[in-house]
Amino acid sequence: MKKNFSPPTVKKLDNVLQIDLSLVVGHERILHICVENSIRYRSYGDGDWTDIHDLGFSYACLKNSMSSSHSLTDLFKEPGDESVLIEFEKKYQCNIWRVIKLIYQSREARELFLSAGTLFWLTLSRAEAQLWPDHFLLELYSQKRRQILGECGFPATNAMLKVISKFFADRFDTGIKRTLFSFDWQKQVQRLRHLPRIDQKRLSLIEKHPGIENAHFIRNPDKAVTREAATCIEDCFRMCECSGRDSCLKKLCMCETELQLTQLHDQMVLELIAEPASKKFSSSGEKITQFPEAPIAGNETIKPITTSQELYIESQIMAHCVAGYAERILSGNYYVYRVFFPERATLGIHISKERGARIDQIQGRKNRPVTTNTREVVIQWFNSASRKTKDKDQTTVHHAVNSRH
Repeated sequence: MKKNFSPPTVKKLDNVLQIDLSLVVGHERILHICVENSIRYRSYGDGDWTDIHDLGFSYACLKNSMSSSHSLTDLFKEPGDESVLIEFEKKYQCNIWRVIKLIYQSREARELFLSAGTLFWLTLSRAEAQLWPDHFLLELYSQKRRQILGECGFPATNAMLKVISKFFADRFDTGIKRTLFSFDWQKQVQRLRHLPRIDQKRLSLIEKHPGIENAHFIRNPDKAVTREAATCIEDCFRMCECSGRDSCLKKLCMCETELQLTQLHDQMVLELIAEPASKKFSSSGEKITQFPEAPIAGNETIKPITTSQELYIESQIMAHCVAGYAERILSGNYYVYRVFFPERATLGIHISKERGARIDQIQGRKNRPVTTNTREVVIQWFNSASRKTKDKDQTTVHHAVNSRH
């Protein structure tokens, strides 16, 4: 699709829709969409007409550029098909003009297009790769859906049809296409058929780590598997190379949310570096120091760091220099918290007599910036927890004054 598409001149001539692109491209170029028993696309340029298969721009782009006096409804057997096609074009990356030809010419093609968009898109993708002509596709659409799957290179089974119907993506692009056509379906399809939702990240994890499909967070149809969650899973399996894959898989499968997954990841990191951390403190003669009480109480997802050893471990886990804040914490000018959700981060709170506690910084691993969502969650917690702390302090002062009287 051309990025800078200028409005063409469109005319309706009997059963032909004429699109004049001459002013747009700077030379003579006229397109004809001929609608008779079938749809045919033709291009005029350099004094000659030639048949073409793709107009070079989107259907939505053409529709939006036309005046209200023109209509494209002649391209469809039923008026409602146009709205379905526009949504299909947004979601699936393909030659939309070929789609229009196929569903106009074949009742079976139209039925598949309307009821099983992803399967229809797979046939187009396979046709493009194998150079299938239109007549081959039209014959294929008259077959049973299992046979259509088999011709596209997938297991010709009801289980595979069920899996394809559950596959979810906001946009089916080249990456999705590559994943679907390269995945080992023969080996995995029976295990996948019971999942309520399937997407690209789930397929990638299941292919690398058989058994992970039983994990609660993989089976949750309401939650997408985020990039952070996928990274946590990969890290967990790497850390379990010594203790064994089965042990790691069992722990991962018990996680119901991304928060629990992140906490498991950090617990495994803690276990991995706890012994080196202890040796560091014992060999240097440095004592593990208890920090003052946190100025603001933590919660399930944001927890205060209470000792110098925990601060050192946080610095190791997150690969940044937070361990250097120990003196500031001890002097009462600073406090550090671990953030577990929506993503793993370290929170620094500055404390002063004039302004009280305020957020100083929120940093991801290697001091990377956190997402807007994480920042908003932390700010919301901070504002709420600060109010509770102030109310508690005022209540304490009130009781102290009353006790004197």
